[in-house]
Amino acid sequence: MNVYTRQDLSVMQAWPLERKIRVTQAKILEWYHHYGGKVAVSFSGGKDSTVLLDLARRAFPDLPAVFVDTGLEYPEIRDFVKTVPNVTWLRPEMPFSKVLETYGYPVVSKEVARRVHYARQGSSWALRHLNGLNSDGTPSKFNTRYMKWRVLLDAPFLISDRCCSVMKERPLHKYARANGLHMILGTMASESVRRQSAYLKNGCNAYDKREPTSQPLAFWTEQDVLAYDDLPIVPFSWRWKISRDKWTQFEILKILLHREDVGSVINACDAGREGELIFRTVYCMAGCTKPMQRLWISSMEDDAIRSGFQNLRPGSDYDGLHQSALCRAKADWLVGINATRLFSVLYHRTLNVGRVLSPTLALLVQREAEIGAFRAEPFYTVQLDCGGVSAVSEKFKDKAAAMQLADACAGQTAAVKCVEQKDRTEKPPALYDLTTLQRDANRILGYTAQQTLDYLQALYEKKLCTYPRTDARYLTDDMQSSVASYVAVAAELCETPQPEAIHAEQVCNSKKVSDHHALLPTASATKSAFLDLPLGEREVLRLVVKQLLCTVSDAHRYSETTVTLLCGGQEFTAKGKTVLQIGWKQYSGNESAEAPLPELAEGSTLPVDAASVKEGKTTPPKHYTDVIFCERKEWIGIEERSSA
Repeated sequence: MNVYTRQDLSVMQAWPLERKIRVTQAKILEWYHHYGGKVAVSFSGGKDSTVLLDLARRAFPDLPAVFVDTGLEYPEIRDFVKTVPNVTWLRPEMPFSKVLETYGYPVVSKEVARRVHYARQGSSWALRHLNGLNSDGTPSKFNTRYMKWRVLLDAPFLISDRCCSVMKERPLHKYARANGLHMILGTMASESVRRQSAYLKNGCNAYDKREPTSQPLAFWTEQDVLAYDDLPIVPFSWRWKISRDKWTQFEILKILLHREDVGSVINACDAGREGELIFRTVYCMAGCTKPMQRLWISSMEDDAIRSGFQNLRPGSDYDGLHQSALCRAKADWLVGINATRLFSVLYHRTLNVGRVLSPTLALLVQREAEIGAFRAEPFYTVQLDCGGVSAVSEKFKDKAAAMQLADACAGQTAAVKCVEQKDRTEKPPALYDLTTLQRDANRILGYTAQQTLDYLQALYEKKLCTYPRTDARYLTDDMQSSVASYVAVAAELCETPQPEAIHAEQVCNSKKVSDHHALLPTASATKSAFLDLPLGEREVLRLVVKQLLCTVSDAHRYSETTVTLLCGGQEFTAKGKTVLQIGWKQYSGNESAEAPLPELAEGSTLPVDAASVKEGKTTPPKHYTDVIFCERKEWIGIEERSSA
């Protein structure tokens, strides 16, 4: 007779975790006192047995654990088990290969392998299951899941479920009998039909079996184990694993690093944190101990490469840079695995959380919420045409009020209440980094962020543009003497005169350059090479060279005039602009279209030739495009870099 029904089990599985913990600890205490403390925990190093051991040792800190090392465990499992105190290690008497040879392969699952094995021996119950039948020969809903495995009856190899019993259970039971111990197991009823049946029959603590066993986690679920308070997860050791598609290339590098005719190694990866990490990882995993030097360049031009090789620095100078990259990679991992596990458990679904992923998703959700909540509202303005001067009123929510003002002003005169004139200066923009180029290429050319990056990468590989994935908008100070040569190349490509004065100091600031300097054309970017480029590459390169011409030019200076008119009891505003010095805007094509206003004096009047009402509507925030979003991530400081 069973101790529990399936309904009982369902109810217990639905208990809150706190109640399950209390009941489990009570079952452990009951088992411990029943056998006078002669008990031990079967410890596999997995999550279930780790939770069990923690619960047991909360009550009995010195409770022993037993680990069976089958030789099939992951190295990380062994490393973890070594950190756990008071654990006895056992080895099976028979290796895995011998088990397979003697008993057969544990195909699909223990349940399937068991039925196939016994069916081959002529067992009627096993044959019924594989045929999808009940004991009376009628079709069985329960046994239909075994029918597809009937083909294994004719498999040309042995099949058995004995693998686990021989390699794990047998050495564990032998050790327990020899030492008079009664084992506590971390199995759950939800793992298989057999374990469910065993729990329904005996409950957590089975005292009357030939080999008594305790399964105090039997009514737990996978979610309970994941929800157990074992965060944060911090690895005992950090291990790098080479992906299958990179293994061949790694072996080539390893052979080269260990060649007898190679006396030292030069790190020529990207001049930055991630490049340093890539090299050091390969260097260490290959077991290389040869002297190391660092090539530090931000340009792929021949002169820059030659200069870099002439000024190699000891690799040890960049140990701190490597450690910072390693720290970022580990921090990303720790945040990701712990936060993902926490929120997945809290909300009962897989929720991936990460340093870049989560704020990115938050931005998207916030923007979509703003758009969904937006309601367009109309507004109205009154525009006066006064003999070449166009003036606009403030916004009105009520159309009737705007119409009333327009009627009041029609055919009247407007008095000049105030004339303000200010001289303004617009400094040249900074050079392009990848994000600002993607933004302008999208706005001007309609290219997506990926298209712009692809074109830049192609230009870089053709040695016509510097490194594309840069987040700097300046050059290093030592490049100041070279700026004039870059400007000459840019002017040639654009077929435009160079600026009268080249302000190299405006584009050079080493403090604002990290891995790579801003985007530039290279000396190889001749006019003939430029004209031979595909359209997309040519247009992107044209943006880069125009930006360079802008950045080294004089400031743009203009005089802005604001005139306030009074008519119909309301104020109207008119603005005009007079360019004093075109400066860098001669290359941008972005000069304001505002026309200059005529000379006006305060107190003078202007005839109102026409008064009209203009209607407008408030607009919602824009959906993020890939370009706008890249820019927004930059604003909030989300750094997304690959460490591999």
